[in-house]
Amino acid sequence: TDVNGLSYNDQGASGIATNREYYQRGMEGNAGICAVENASFDEHNVMVFYAPLYFDGDVVGVLSGVYREQTLSDFVTTYFFGEQTTTYLCASDGSIVARSTVFAVHADNAFDIYGGSELNSITLEELERDFAMGISTSFTYKSSSGLGNAYMMKLPSHDWILLRTFPESITDSMVS
Repeated sequence: TDVNGLSYNDQGASGIATNREYYQRGMEGNAGICAVENASFDEHNVMVFYAPLYFDGDVVGVLSGVYREQTLSDFVTTYFFGEQTTTYLCASDGSIVARSTVFAVHADNAFDIYGGSELNSITLEELERDFAMGISTSFTYKSSSGLGNAYMMKLPSHDWILLRTFPESITDSMVS
């Protein structure tokens, strides 16, 4: 992305990035990671790794690398006892950045997933607080697919939360 906010991808396409966090923070001299909904080039959700580009001590643009949602989903896909767990990569406000699930869950926020479930040992408000504060926690839930266990943790050095759910069949296999 050049100094004027014009981005180019590896296919030669261009788009304007002046309203994007990675551009604004990069132009301030910061490097980092951010989630972008509706990416400029293909309207997918992406994770952007960015760093400022310098010439003679001045920031002249931002270099960014992009992981599309499917790539992130592949990264977080996990199997236990031959069964896939449901895993969500979330921001601290609960918004889902990427997901790996075998169930038809179409929520944009982790809290929406458990809104219709019966939570045990934690309330929805406590779960929201733990997300916001980055507190690792585990809980059980009852949904239309049965009893399950879930665990969430803040990823070190990032403002991301990993939420993994284990359906009853995996829990039974672990106990066995």
